Amino acid sequence: SLNHNQITEIAKNSLVDLINLNALLLDYNRLSNFSCHSLSNSIRNLSIRHNKISYISPACNRTFGGLSISLDISYNNLVNNGINLHDQVLMKVSHRLSAM
Repeated sequence: SLNHNQITEIAKNSLVDLINLNALLLDYNRLSNFSCHSLSNSIRNLSIRHNKISYISPACNRTFGGLSISLDISYNNLVNNGINLHDQVLMKVSHRLSAM
């Protein structure tokens, strides 16, 4: 867990090679934007709640849709920024979880 660490950014491709990383918990940090270019495809559980995120990269559409355990983006400053969270992400995750 990387919760409560005052993290302000995740460098591009910094976590891509961590192929056994299944869960990434970045709650209660200072992230203001989030790009999935830095993430490994192995992540199944992502929590970035209680940050200052107002922008989520459209590249996260595919990554968020591939999460099979959970996604928590609550308590951020999200605005409509090119990724339709309901249609492109939440509906995909919901269908995957209901199929389990």
